Amino acid sequence: MAKTLLLGAALLMLAASPGRSAPVQRSTKPHDPLRWAYADTPEGVRVLVPVVDADPVRGVTAGVMPVWVALSSGGLRDILAPSLTYNATVGVAGNLDYYHFPSSDAVFEAYASLAERSDREVYLFWQSAPMDVLGITWTGQAQHLRDANRRFYGLGPDAPLSAETDYTLATWNASGSVDVPTMPGSPAAVRLGSHIQGVKILPGPRRGIPDVEAKHPGAANGRQRLVDAAFRAAAVYDTRDSKLTASRGLYAEAFTEAARDGWLSDMTYERYGAELKAFRPFGAGPEPSAILAGECGFSRLYGSVPFWTLPSLGGKYSHRGYGDGRFVDHAAATAQTELRLRVATARVSGQPVSFWLDPFFGGGFVAPALGEARMRTVRPFYGAAVRAVVRPQVVGAADFAFGQEGLKVFVDLNYAF
Repeated sequence: MAKTLLLGAALLMLAASPGRSAPVQRSTKPHDPLRWAYADTPEGVRVLVPVVDADPVRGVTAGVMPVWVALSSGGLRDILAPSLTYNATVGVAGNLDYYHFPSSDAVFEAYASLAERSDREVYLFWQSAPMDVLGITWTGQAQHLRDANRRFYGLGPDAPLSAETDYTLATWNASGSVDVPTMPGSPAAVRLGSHIQGVKILPGPRRGIPDVEAKHPGAANGRQRLVDAAFRAAAVYDTRDSKLTASRGLYAEAFTEAARDGWLSDMTYERYGAELKAFRPFGAGPEPSAILAGECGFSRLYGSVPFWTLPSLGGKYSHRGYGDGRFVDHAAATAQTELRLRVATARVSGQPVSFWLDPFFGGGFVAPALGEARMRTVRPFYGAAVRAVVRPQVVGAADFAFGQEGLKVFVDLNYAF
């Protein structure tokens, strides 16, 4: 989503901006160029960010975004980020993103975007802090999205780049989950959740790329909307010191998910999988000088479902060596590791912002089944990320990754894992 690249750029810019630890001192100079890019406010700072992003699928997006950051004694309190951007595919777009952090463990986000052609989005998200009763936490989100920047290359680990097709994803969706610890204060919990999603595949906007129906007849389901509603249960173990900016600890999850035709859903499938993340710091405190981080996971789906429901490889959060959805099949697995190296620390309105250079490498595959994976279809990647971190709430990142199809760049919020 465009909102993540915009705020990711803002956080990177914020780290390089001049800081303030004393009360506000207004400059008396009539022409201070820094005041256009950075200014103190009664509650925090304002940063004017030029936006330039080269997403592997979306292409080049450019624009400008003023970001207002409100700070409290506990860290970030609010972020307001309107923006105006231009992309050759969707034209001029107006965007408005708002974050509110009631505590270090809770966040509310509201986002809206409207482009000149095709694209639009409304998004709401809430993540609660642990409740007084048993330490229960919950999350919920709702979204309406029309995204013209989608690709499909066919099923299987050998889908060629020459089979690239274009489509527009039109969807509404809602989801929620609740985590119930097995005992108060225990890192082990049971997670119960569900989602409902209506998806319609529309023609793509690009003249130079065939529409998905041209090379993959039937993939668009006759341009009719399909509803996907599924229920999910998971066992979770989490000792991380932060959900978003972990410097130490372990996270493990094993899940199962099911949908049934006629139970609010137009499809029947079962999905299961697992994920493991580990973080080892080198140094004391929440800002060690280095962190060794690793992640691995897999998912397997059984059922006859549209391609957009299947496990996929590609994008920052599943495989940084490719654009979103590059490889799709009934099974997928990834493994990756990175060394997060703190290179500088600044203070912005009294709050520490750390600056990191993080080399990484990893790989992944898709296959009809996990047992049918072959070494030749494993797709390796390597690269480095530049990140600005405001603990424990926000990470602004630019990830530069090389795979078998060249350089891919992702400007985004949060770590890849």
